Amino acid sequence: MSGPGAERNWDPARWQDLGWPDYRFLGFGAALVFWSGIGQTYLIGFFGGELREAFSLSDGQYGQIYGAATFASGILILWSGGLVDRMPLRRIGTIVILGAIVAGLTMAATPHWVLLLLSFFLLRQFGQAMMGHVANAAMGRYYDRFKGRATGLLGVAYSVGELLLPLLASFLIGQLALPPALAAFEIDIGWRGAFLVMTVLLGLSVLPALPVLLRDMPARDQALAARLARDEDDERASPGSRRRQWTRAEVLRDPRFWLIIPMIIAQSGIFTGLFFHIVSVLEEKGWDPSLWPYYWGFYPIAAFALSPVAGLLVDRFSATRLFPISLVPYGLGLILLGAMTPFIAMILCLLLLAVSVALYNTSFNTLWPELYGVRHLGKVRTLSTTVMVFISAGGPLVMGLLKDWGISYSTQLWTSGIFIFLACIIAWLALRSTDARPLQKSS
Repeated sequence: MSGPGAERNWDPARWQDLGWPDYRFLGFGAALVFWSGIGQTYLIGFFGGELREAFSLSDGQYGQIYGAATFASGILILWSGGLVDRMPLRRIGTIVILGAIVAGLTMAATPHWVLLLLSFFLLRQFGQAMMGHVANAAMGRYYDRFKGRATGLLGVAYSVGELLLPLLASFLIGQLALPPALAAFEIDIGWRGAFLVMTVLLGLSVLPALPVLLRDMPARDQALAARLARDEDDERASPGSRRRQWTRAEVLRDPRFWLIIPMIIAQSGIFTGLFFHIVSVLEEKGWDPSLWPYYWGFYPIAAFALSPVAGLLVDRFSATRLFPISLVPYGLGLILLGAMTPFIAMILCLLLLAVSVALYNTSFNTLWPELYGVRHLGKVRTLSTTVMVFISAGGPLVMGLLKDWGISYSTQLWTSGIFIFLACIIAWLALRSTDARPLQKSS
């Protein structure tokens, strides 16, 4: 093959094979995943009290607005997610970043709960849904032998966002306890000012860097086209090979996809519901909610350390083998959290959650190209992303209703742990006959 794509290996197999084009490409994915936090529940939920007070909303009304916006975002992602397959990466990346900037500015300026609904929708669509979707689809499409480790590095960036963005928000609204020597730096610009500052930081840090981070895309696209051509030759020579490029309609007819859904429900619904209602959970347990920001740090720090390890394991053993066991630690953590009253149960749950999140996110995002190929990866990933978004909309609502009906959070947590174990067994049964050998570079 001639041309710029032939000058280097665009599908490295080892860390030492990485070059500056790979670092730039990984930097693009990391930037999108980090700033996807502007639309994630862990950050939006941080402003829950201020938003309810500003718009005179009850807990139920606030949850309904958030759920409706998330549900609408889940419907739209079925179409918008497919743009990743049809648009150049630089163009779709620019659109998503500009959309997130508009979302943040709308949130900062919204005067009424109706526009709060619009702001939530934009934040969930461009932040939560599309930023992570574009980044993970890019890693899964352009890397074959390195995709697990690439996705693991995105997990590191996500964990950094989980740690730093709430701290930044807490500082901007005057809720971060600074040592006396730094008391002069305390500020309180309110939730509107906080969203404005974070949006400006997003725009200034990512938009100018985009041309540099994606400067190698013509050569990378050429290398991808050559790899897909080889895969099609392999499929013609050996029908049913693992390099078959599935369409979205074919995936919907595959029983394995539907048997994986319970694990998506378990991760997205339970995770979102727990942390949306975390203050109420802490109060029910008799724990001081004001200490939560300090203990929360255990989770992203542990996930930060474990994500690269998870990526290495996925590339070594394959996503089909690791995905079914990825949520087992989380299930155990929820059972401990539901059954125990000492606060150590929360710390254990957060640490076990970090193990699961590192394994789940990495194996989940590499599972789709491993099972279904990369030609239609954007549309294929939208199926799981839509389920994830829908369930994340319903998780807080269901947990709140169950609490209103007299079912304690403790009971909900340990039964959720049992559900997770059952979901893992179902996924294992679905994938056990799938070839678990890591893909090798085709010749």
